[in-house]
Amino acid sequence: MNLPRPEVSTTDLAWLHTRLVVDAQAAGLLDLAYRVVDSPVGPLLVAATGTGIVRVAFAAEGHDDILDDLASRISPRILEAPARLDSAARQLDEYFHGRRHTFDLPLDLRLTTGFRRDVIVHLPEIRYGHTASYAEVAAASGSPRAVRAVGTACAKKPSAGDRSVSSRGAQRRRDRTVRRRCRRQTHTPAPGGVGVSTLVDLPVAMPFAAAPLLAALRGHAVSGLERHDATTGSHSRAVRGEHGPAVVTVTLDDTPTVRARIDAAHRDDVPALEQTVRRWLDLDADPVIVDTALGGDPLLAPLVAARPGLRVLGSTHWFDTAVQTVIGQQVSVAAGCTFTARLVAAYGDPAPQGSTCFPLPHRLADADPGELRAMVGLTRSRARTVQVLARAVADGLTPTSPEFRTALLALPGIGPWTVDYLSVRALGDRDAYPSGDLVLRRALGVATAGEAEARAEPWSPWRAYAATHLWTEAVYSASPVPSNAVPSRPGSSSSA
Repeated sequence: MNLPRPEVSTTDLAWLHTRLVVDAQAAGLLDLAYRVVDSPVGPLLVAATGTGIVRVAFAAEGHDDILDDLASRISPRILEAPARLDSAARQLDEYFHGRRHTFDLPLDLRLTTGFRRDVIVHLPEIRYGHTASYAEVAAASGSPRAVRAVGTACAKKPSAGDRSVSSRGAQRRRDRTVRRRCRRQTHTPAPGGVGVSTLVDLPVAMPFAAAPLLAALRGHAVSGLERHDATTGSHSRAVRGEHGPAVVTVTLDDTPTVRARIDAAHRDDVPALEQTVRRWLDLDADPVIVDTALGGDPLLAPLVAARPGLRVLGSTHWFDTAVQTVIGQQVSVAAGCTFTARLVAAYGDPAPQGSTCFPLPHRLADADPGELRAMVGLTRSRARTVQVLARAVADGLTPTSPEFRTALLALPGIGPWTVDYLSVRALGDRDAYPSGDLVLRRALGVATAGEAEARAEPWSPWRAYAATHLWTEAVYSASPVPSNAVPSRPGSSSSA
């Protein structure tokens, strides 16, 4: 006999669930409570024991998998109990909206032991707005020699939003919500028995928009200097280490690590080349802060929602990017890459894997002007700018030089757009903004650089990310791009 199925309303189910939670708590049967909190970076799973917060996780990490892991490691007596986590939800909301800089939440560190636990306990002591190096944190945690281990500990924090630190002393907030693999290194002899090949997993704060970053790398790839493999999501580039040329190959996806292979002339070059990769791919960014700041703007909100965790493509060396930018003025991006490939082939140095390093400044400065024009296909004025820039760098001009921007602007053929673009790409200025850029002006619907500058005021101090969002939408979006948005490079146009 088929009995009619009783109708149960949503309200009834909610009441039954609430009663179950209350009864489980009263009977001492609820060891773990969880709640899903809406945030600008997507749903966050917050889990807590009676002691405190034990886990925070992005949706991309698989909330069901996280709950299964907690059930197996702590207790299977786990229920969704939103009311029990009201304080955590409120503080997270205040953090995402810029009204909170620290958290007043107890933590359950039972899944974290040893030195990592000591580091996590110390991190809240770093005052908001202040910085601490890995060495300082290691010393404060009672193990002054464990400098490298601090990085691994910071990549494994159990909950969201506390301060983190950099080996270069630059403060960055690390999402404590990311379940990262430990930073791993594997050293093997390089092919041919010369140098060393190292595999390393570089932790990344989530969310991480890998696809747009790969598209930008592909769009700027210089043959001979770089290789791009869209099938595997990997990109290689020849770089220079202290002991000689090297090649770095990075593989990107939407997971919280970037796999890097570093083929270096000497093992001692590897740590510095790791930092080069981190700067190149903007791996030390705090995407939660950036996305929260820009996501409230009506123009940028849909772009941030479409590409949370977008990074600014950087540079492996500012001089290389500066020369490529100069060469690419007044031509398309593809043509600029072709000219740069000729320059690399003519004046670069051999590197592993059959690659070629970018030419050194003195090599370009001392080149015969006529030969340079003929070998690369540059105009007389463009070749002159390349050589004047190379001479200035060979004579000691660096980004740390006093009046660096003024010195660049004094060089023939380098104007405000070039310097602003280099500030975004090569100098790490996250508030830099090339207001004269043609693609940016079109995206904003304005005619002048002044209007573009005024429109970008609310985006400070993250205007470089805003520009990257607009470039990405115009140039690398999967949707059809209007023909008038294809980038070219007149002196005041885009090198997106």
